[in-house]
Amino acid sequence: MRKEGRASVLLDGRDLRRVVGEGLGFSSAERREVAERLCRLCEIIEEQSVEVICPVAGLFPDVLEKNRTRFVEYYEVYVRVPFEVIEQRDQDGLYSGARAGRYKNVVGIDVPFEPPKASDLIVDNGLPLRNPEELAGAIMVELNARDFGRGAKKQ
Repeated sequence: MRKEGRASVLLDGRDLRRVVGEGLGFSSAERREVAERLCRLCEIIEEQSVEVICPVAGLFPDVLEKNRTRFVEYYEVYVRVPFEVIEQRDQDGLYSGARAGRYKNVVGIDVPFEPPKASDLIVDNGLPLRNPEELAGAIMVELNARDFGRGAKKQ
């Protein structure tokens, strides 16, 4: 988006949790509070005419649904990755730690994950893994085909 001269910001949910989730744990209620805080931050930024990209694990279908009316333009992309692949990648040791009993409330281990039911776009990233630039390119092709983010409403 920036390469196209569009005002945009990437707010990674994992990184933002350190800010908007400070003092909160990983219970369902605490995760919901973090999700709501993230949405409020995205609203503030959107009000300044900046497109917000916020990759998160959408654990609460009602929050995802509310986003459709909360934002001027909302486009939900589900990057579908088989859990086995996520567990193999385990970049932070989270899943191996959960399997060993060191961590609790880990999505996919002891917290169920329901795939979103109304995503605007589903992108598969199983094996072989696609790199982030390739995935972003595929998503941008779809967004541009729909004139998303250029003042056109979603169809």
